[in-house]
Amino acid sequence: MKHSLKVTTLLLLLFLLAQFIGIAVLQQYIDAEKSAETGEIVFAQLPIVERPPLEEETSYVTIMLAILLGTGFAFLLMRFQLIWLWKVWFFFALMITLLVAFAAFLPIWLSFVLAFSCRRHMLARSAKI
Repeated sequence: MKHSLKVTTLLLLLFLLAQFIGIAVLQQYIDAEKSAETGEIVFAQLPIVERPPLEEETSYVTIMLAILLGTGFAFLLMRFQLIWLWKVWFFFALMITLLVAFAAFLPIWLSFVLAFSCRRHMLARSAKI
């Protein structure tokens, strides 16, 4: 094995923790009352961005296209060594992700403050590496 059993176990536990946190965030955005009325899962409005309209049969096409475009954009940033643009992209992606996750449990203003402070801490740590 590449890692010791202790490190492998820690990585597995962190992975499982991330999955459980994701399920908890998703559960908070499900509107239980409307879902019970309609018989289909109805999601509540996201705090800052609009949920894209996706059909179950074709949603994989949109997701694959987004992954391919994002990967291509990342390769272009690496090719032309646009590190500042990479950091700006990372900043916005991290802010939106943290804001949506925190807003599932907290008021929007507190979610923004937490997302910004976590983002600043993560960027400070990555600069030292």
